[in-house]
Amino acid sequence: MIRIQHRVNAMDQLLQTETGYGVEIDIRNHGEELFVIHDPFSAKAVSFSEWLMAYDHQFLILPIQDF
Repeated sequence: MIRIQHRVNAMDQLLQTETGYGVEIDIRNHGEELFVIHDPFSAKAVSFSEWLMAYDHQFLILPIQDF
């Protein structure tokens, strides 16, 4: 069975998610830097590169939106 944890955008959420799960995240950009955050107006964003350093899960889902 495939297990996916939805919207794992905070570092503490990632660290609490079992590594046997896949995770889905929201990525936003600010200039040329990428951040993991659902709400584009929140100040709680974590950089995508920092988030990836803690990532050790089965797979990653990155929805891409074209504007």
